[in-house]
Amino acid sequence: MNTKTRPLILVALDGSPISEMALPHACALARATCRSLFLLRVVRANAGTRQAERPSYMDGSREAEERSQAELGEARNYLALVARRLHDADCSSGVEVTWDVLQDDGRDDPATAIISYAEQHPHVVTIAMATHGRSGWNRLLFGSVAEKVLHASPVPLLLVRASGEVAPAPPAYRSIVLPLDGSIFAEQALEEAHRVAAPSDATVLLVTALGSPTGESNHPGTPASRQQERENAKSYLDEVARRLKGRKVETVKHIEYGIPGEVISGLANGVGADLIVMSTHGRGGLQSLWPGSVALKVVRHAAQPVLLVRAKERIKEP
Repeated sequence: MNTKTRPLILVALDGSPISEMALPHACALARATCRSLFLLRVVRANAGTRQAERPSYMDGSREAEERSQAELGEARNYLALVARRLHDADCSSGVEVTWDVLQDDGRDDPATAIISYAEQHPHVVTIAMATHGRSGWNRLLFGSVAEKVLHASPVPLLLVRASGEVAPAPPAYRSIVLPLDGSIFAEQALEEAHRVAAPSDATVLLVTALGSPTGESNHPGTPASRQQERENAKSYLDEVARRLKGRKVETVKHIEYGIPGEVISGLANGVGADLIVMSTHGRGGLQSLWPGSVALKVVRHAAQPVLLVRAKERIKEP
């Protein structure tokens, strides 16, 4: 691995064309934020190689070791090919691409290996991956590699939904959707949105979804209470817009009644946004991120990549 100090976007690949759908969007993010790409493939050690105490004639360890070395060689050749392909393509213009193969000992799953790698290498500041890999085209399920990384990633995670229609990677970001719910947890995505938008002169669409506490679109309040709620939301977004304008980022405010996940993905799809940046926690608190949460609904329904920032449990009140 190249140990230069430039921050790295780790792109997790498994050798499948589906996992490679994250590459163009990772390149776009790298260009916008002046970062390098680091391609990582996790190869699991063959079960036979973990039984060193047994004689080779009992567990076939020699054959297992040969298979393991063959898998490592294949993985290295694959990543070298992908790196050359990116180098020759316009999408990686100006972006340095390095790669490495990680062979775990078989005790951890690929998601754990990816998370551990990011934790042990401070230069990794973002992880990028498709929501599906070799597991196929089925819906993103709890327990998949992408979702496990989402639960525990120490850095922001760029997720590209590899099923259905995916928005093409932009040559430069023009519009970025930033969902906010008034909480300090949701606002922890502000810094990442600024980091992407400012160099590209992109417009940030500040969106707030108003609805009942259960997320239903039919608000139970009176017309007067709904009007007050909208005014409060507008005042809040005005304040956020002023903060971003002071940092040279233009904004557009959007307030709508409805189920948050549907409002966010609907707006992003409707305006043809290039990226959604959001926190994985908001008003709902800091409990584990379960399937059905706002973040996962957005990932499942938006055509755009989603850059997810895990909210920290302890932050200072502004």
